[in-house]
Amino acid sequence: VIARNNAKPCDQCGDKLTVPGNDLNKLPESERPRVAQFLHGGPLYCESCYANVPACDKCDWHIDEGAAAEHLRTVHKA
Repeated sequence: VIARNNAKPCDQCGDKLTVPGNDLNKLPESERPRVAQFLHGGPLYCESCYANVPACDKCDWHIDEGAAAEHLRTVHKA
């Protein structure tokens, strides 16, 4: 069941991505921050989009500019 349902579109460009497992140690070190962000409730971006989306100054999650205000309001509650 998991293998059949482990796809998700990139939150930026919509390309189909395979949702990685939760063992980050099995991933290349360069992939870990991108996947960890998703596993902790953030957006899932493909490698290209992740590199082009700006990082939040407070947590280093890469957040699309259109979602930045919502991210700050919900994740960084004052």
